[in-house]
Amino acid sequence: PRAALPTDRPRPAQPTFAGARETVRLDERLVRALREVSRASGCTPFMTHLALYVHWLRQLCGQDELLVGVAVGNRPPELGDGLVGSMSQLLPLRFDARSDLTLGEWLRAVRGRVLEAFDHSEYSYARLIQRLGAGQDPTRAPLANVVFNYDTPLEAPSFGDLAVRALPREIGFARYDLYLNVATVGGQVELECDYDAE
Repeated sequence: PRAALPTDRPRPAQPTFAGARETVRLDERLVRALREVSRASGCTPFMTHLALYVHWLRQLCGQDELLVGVAVGNRPPELGDGLVGSMSQLLPLRFDARSDLTLGEWLRAVRGRVLEAFDHSEYSYARLIQRLGAGQDPTRAPLANVVFNYDTPLEAPSFGDLAVRALPREIGFARYDLYLNVATVGGQVELECDYDAE
């Protein structure tokens, strides 16, 4: 089921896809604690951040079942080898985020769901939407209205004595109601949250 995000006004009949972004840098102690939790539970940082995002969505929406789109980098087989460039698509993951699970149980459940879903990641999102007939409403993103992405950690480039840091990027367009990107540059973790501003 779609995330029933709370809003302060009704959704407009004709969307403009106007969006905005909030960026938060995580405290280094919190980043270390998240790494420890990941290690102790046998999860990757991607899985741990996804688990926390889904838990937060559950609290925000008051739903035990959620469908979250996860950005994955792969080439759908129907595109063949003739296309050059970076490819990504959404992998919809359905979560039963019951509140009676301990943190360890929840992390193991998310880990299992992610591994199971990645076994089927070659089935294209476009084909799934077509098969389910889910793309009928042009005013909403099909299937998943909330999305999670975890960027591959990068090292900040070195330019002698110059200090280098990543700057937040402004956006004006939101394809989804809520899109969380976890970006790690030079060991610093930032959460970039894009949202539909309508």
